[in-house]
Amino acid sequence: MRNIVIYDEYHQSDFKPSELFKQYIQMLSSDIFHFLVDGQKLTETTCPACASASSVKAFERYRLTYRQCQACDTLYISPRPSDELINHFYMNAPGCRFWREQLSEASRVKRSEKIIKPRLEWVLDSVAEYLPGAQHWVDIHAAQLRYVQAMAETTVFPQKTLVNPYCNSKNIEGMNVLTQPWWKVQLPQPADFVTVFEIIDQVARPSDLLASLRGMLKPGGLSFMTCILSSGFDIKELGSHAKNLYPPDRLNIFSVKGIKSLIDQHGFELLEFSTPGILDVEIVAKALKDDPQTPVSVFVKDLVLNQSDDVKRSFQEFLQVNLLSSYGRILIRKV
Repeated sequence: MRNIVIYDEYHQSDFKPSELFKQYIQMLSSDIFHFLVDGQKLTETTCPACASASSVKAFERYRLTYRQCQACDTLYISPRPSDELINHFYMNAPGCRFWREQLSEASRVKRSEKIIKPRLEWVLDSVAEYLPGAQHWVDIHAAQLRYVQAMAETTVFPQKTLVNPYCNSKNIEGMNVLTQPWWKVQLPQPADFVTVFEIIDQVARPSDLLASLRGMLKPGGLSFMTCILSSGFDIKELGSHAKNLYPPDRLNIFSVKGIKSLIDQHGFELLEFSTPGILDVEIVAKALKDDPQTPVSVFVKDLVLNQSDDVKRSFQEFLQVNLLSSYGRILIRKV
């Protein structure tokens, strides 16, 4: 199994300008109550990774409860809204429109340079290595307009399908656009590879998503996934103080052990599992600067606030090498 380490540098504020992000969080609190909590039917669930029923309450966020699996350490919300309710939230909540139309656009240059371009390079390089001659690319629920545009402009693959209920147009040049949600899609022909970036974090039925991916793919087909990991340094250290843990974007926060278990249950071969995150140390440092009483160990506090840039960079690279960053990058193959 491959583990990729990325030597690069960028900052959290590059992607989430502070004032706009504060506005988004304020909107999110109201949206979650209105769309996902007030008067809605929520469903208890076992661990979405390993299906264990053994869990403890971890913390609450916006009136929804995060639980921690005692078997694989995955964090997850239970009781939880359905995928249908979550889809309605993303299509209609004012905060979600604000994210797509303002916050994402305000950081579009950095997102294009530091997120979208590297992801496309990862996809192109991996397909060339593992599945040369691939023809059909399917993407599930892309959240960023710039990514959709970059996908449309990619000329390597003659057939591209965008599965996206949030898309305003069925007529994106060079692509077939299906506006049904992922669980309703029936492809006329199986795909060579499917990309699902930051999607498994936010679905109520992750096992159903893996089953759907398997059904979409040809034998030997590939799927590229990204997610946030509960076993990562900043999530482990900050816990309930981690400001980037909020529903429904983070309905499931898998551990490395948990998501490997889920992948194995569906008969995929794991080709790559990397945690090439750059921001773990910075996120913990910012949390401490915002609130010096944030509970972390003396060692970690000294590391992220007082040590040299070289030491912090070296520690971040250590996290990547040992699958201890909170950003997960996964490539699987249907067997």
